[in-house]
Amino acid sequence: MGIPQIDFGNAEIKALNEAVANGSFSITAEAAHEAKHQYDVMLTEIARVRQQVNRATHVTGFGGFQSAQELQAGFANKATDGVAVVDQLSDAVRQVQIAYLRAGKQFEEADQVNADRLRRLANTTQDNGDAS
Repeated sequence: MGIPQIDFGNAEIKALNEAVANGSFSITAEAAHEAKHQYDVMLTEIARVRQQVNRATHVTGFGGFQSAQELQAGFANKATDGVAVVDQLSDAVRQVQIAYLRAGKQFEEADQVNADRLRRLANTTQDNGDAS
């Protein structure tokens, strides 16, 4: 079936980035740092949720019957999909965070956040065994 792909406002994120790029949206450096901080708080909570969901990928205690093993595998697969969705949410949050930093002309910090974002995406892809 594959990992569910959730639209966390991709069109809106793209529009925000375009508005920043063409100069029709800008904010102060202070506002950019406050936005980054608020998104950092959100990312911390998302990371906590990811840990909880990830624990469910290793669920045990269903018993030895074939049907129990299938049920256990089903729960683990759902949890794995849940982790992937949480990772997608984290990426969307980072994209918005980067846009706000760029809107506040905090380009170096935006580049650092984006480099971290790309590293996380590469690690997620490797963890999932994807070649894409």
